[in-house]
Amino acid sequence: MGFKRMLRWMVLALMPLFLFTGCGDLAPEMKDTRTVMLKMDLRQNYSLRGSLVHAAELSDYKTHLIMVLPSWEILYSEYQNYYSIFARGLMDTESNQVSLEIPLNTQMKIFAFLFKENYSEYDLFSEIKEVGYYGESIIFEIEANTETKNLGITLIQVPGTDNDNDTTAPQLMEVMAVSSPTDSTPEYTFNSSEAGDISYGGLCSSTTLTAYRGDNFITFNPLDVGTYSDCTISVTDYAANISNTLPVNTFIVQ
Repeated sequence: MGFKRMLRWMVLALMPLFLFTGCGDLAPEMKDTRTVMLKMDLRQNYSLRGSLVHAAELSDYKTHLIMVLPSWEILYSEYQNYYSIFARGLMDTESNQVSLEIPLNTQMKIFAFLFKENYSEYDLFSEIKEVGYYGESIIFEIEANTETKNLGITLIQVPGTDNDNDTTAPQLMEVMAVSSPTDSTPEYTFNSSEAGDISYGGLCSSTTLTAYRGDNFITFNPLDVGTYSDCTISVTDYAANISNTLPVNTFIVQ
C-alpha cells in the first residue's frame, strides 16, 4: 500500500470518531434539561393582601403565557422584551398547568402574563397584545428526578385595565336563605357579580370577609337566642364600588 493511499485510509477511519466527539458540545443544553409539569398557584396582590385569586375572578383571562427565565431577570409587563428565555408556553387555564422542558440545577423564575382574549403563542409574539395581569414566582431549581413543580405566582394588575376603569358596583342576590329556626351559627349563601370585601350590618357578623364572584357561603358568628331581622350584607369591589345592600331574611335562633 502506497503512503498516500495509507494516509487516505487513516483519515477515513478516524473521521467518524472526529464527528462523534465534535458533536458533543453542539447543544449542551439538551443534555441538561428535563420536561417538568409546572403547576401554578395564582395569587393576586390586592393592596398587599397577597390573597389567593378565586378561579371565577380569572375566568375573563383566557390566555396565560408562562415563561421560564434566569433568576436575575427583572419582571415588567412587556412580555416581548426578554431575550434569555429558557422555555415558554401557554398554561391550561382549567388545571393551571403547563409542561415545559427546562434546565436542570439552574436558578430560575416563572413569569406569567394573562390576556383576556384567546391567543396562540404565535399571536402573542407576532404582535404585542394587551396584558391584564402579570407576575412572578420565587426562585427555584429542578433536579434530574423532578417530574412536577408547584409554584405560587403573585399577580399584579396592569394600570389602565379592569379595576382602574371599573365604575360598576357589584350586584348581590340571595341564593339560600337562613333556615328558621336555626342554631346559634346560622348559614347563608349569596351571589356577587364581583369579588370584593364584605361588610355586615345589623347584629350579624362573620369571619368571612372576602367575597368571590359567584356564590359565597358564609357562617355567621354565634348569636344569642332571639329573632333577627336587621342583618345585611354588602360588598365593596377592588375599585371601591359599593354594592347594593342585601337584606338577610328574618330568622329565629333557638
